[in-house]
Amino acid sequence: MKVKTYHYLLAYTAEFSMCLGSVGAVVLLLLALHDEGVLIANLGVWVWIILASIPAGLIGLILGTVFIWGAFLARIAAWLQGWPFKVGDDVIILSGKHKNTQAKVYEIWAERGQVRVDLGDDLKKAVEDVFCAVAVCRIEPQKPPSTRQSTFLHGAHL
Repeated sequence: MKVKTYHYLLAYTAEFSMCLGSVGAVVLLLLALHDEGVLIANLGVWVWIILASIPAGLIGLILGTVFIWGAFLARIAAWLQGWPFKVGDDVIILSGKHKNTQAKVYEIWAERGQVRVDLGDDLKKAVEDVFCAVAVCRIEPQKPPSTRQSTFLHGAHL
């Protein structure tokens, strides 16, 4: 599997889910206030609307994380990244301070949807080598072209 742009985007689906939940909750709040006729050109009213948007956004963040990410996007994104991984798989890290680093999976925490990759003994001891299944992407080793196919293409078997 060659790492493509969408793999990098999938590494941020949790953040996307949180933002989508927050924005959705604020939009629902504004739609409800609009239906009640509250949205008027009065500065005091808008201050209260903004203050009400903060808890609505936080509630949306939680709901987005639980329902959009946890129940839907996490499984799809992990599958597209190569989940389930196996010990020994070559992966590339797609986010964080080790972004674009190639490493080998040496431990899988399937119940948590996480893998540990070999980034050296110091990070292993500090348990800083743990990545979410969507933050890494399996890469396949490059296979050399088959001899028969390449000789056929050069006219040897014509």
